[in-house]
Amino acid sequence: MEDLEQKLTQRIKSKVEQAVAQKSLTPEDFKELKDEITRNETRRFYLNYFAAVSKSHGKVNISAAARYGAYDQNNLVRKVRTDGFEIHELMEESEEISELEIPEEILDKGITYFQKEILIPSIMAPYLSLLLEKNEGNISAATREYGMDRNNFRRLLKKYGLSLTETIGK
Repeated sequence: MEDLEQKLTQRIKSKVEQAVAQKSLTPEDFKELKDEITRNETRRFYLNYFAAVSKSHGKVNISAAARYGAYDQNNLVRKVRTDGFEIHELMEESEEISELEIPEEILDKGITYFQKEILIPSIMAPYLSLLLEKNEGNISAATREYGMDRNNFRRLLKKYGLSLTETIGK
């Protein structure tokens, strides 16, 4: 599973790195990029989730989807709508997926796990690293550019497993 998770993480990171390489991102540009990637990857998660349900239960429906992920039906519908999608449209589209892009082990853990543990770190780590690299390791300059204080910036570096020496040495 770790290989699949790393592959997924790398795919998301490469999207961020490509966008950053194309232009100098302002904090507003980065937030737009982050929102776009989050929306696209969340949609991809749901499509794969419903495809996995279909694979294990035949045709996908809300009650099978809720049972598959140990969700309450109402909570599942509410979560999908909160993320900005229509559940029936996703279920229909998922029927066209023949091979899952997201490992079932991750699908089993749910969308919250996916967003917090895989998606956001995959977006933030390369951006913070590039900010430090661009500012030659100067945390004050990087935090000014990002619009955050130094303590919170350091906390994020630690959270996403980045260190100043590794980032500067690239």
